[in-house]
Amino acid sequence: MADKIKAVVMTAPGKVETQELPWPDLKPGGLILKMNMAGICGTDKHAYKGESILYGGTEAEQEIVYPGVRGHENVGTIVEIRKEDQDSIEYHGNRLKVGDRVTMCPNIICKKCWYCRHVLTGKACGL
Repeated sequence: MADKIKAVVMTAPGKVETQELPWPDLKPGGLILKMNMAGICGTDKHAYKGESILYGGTEAEQEIVYPGVRGHENVGTIVEIRKEDQDSIEYHGNRLKVGDRVTMCPNIICKKCWYCRHVLTGKACGL
């Protein structure tokens, strides 16, 4: 397994560069994808332009952090699943395995915790 990955990092407004980063830690229930394609969404465009406040004037207002890897709308190939999780990672009853091509939704919410009920998905939810 490689000990480094390459990522396109937005280091500041208007500044993007390719960097080598450490191989990510694989958390229980997670998997690691090699990105095949990533889209540029409105949030990425605003971050590039330096418009770093998201959802301004709302309860969900937050600041975009630099540096950051953008491109959360993506497709990738599974390259690693923890041995302990190989039989439990599935989608609609189909077991996922290394080599499968998948997409993800970074905005999945539990609809129960305060953060998900207030459009702050990914802040402290256990998902």
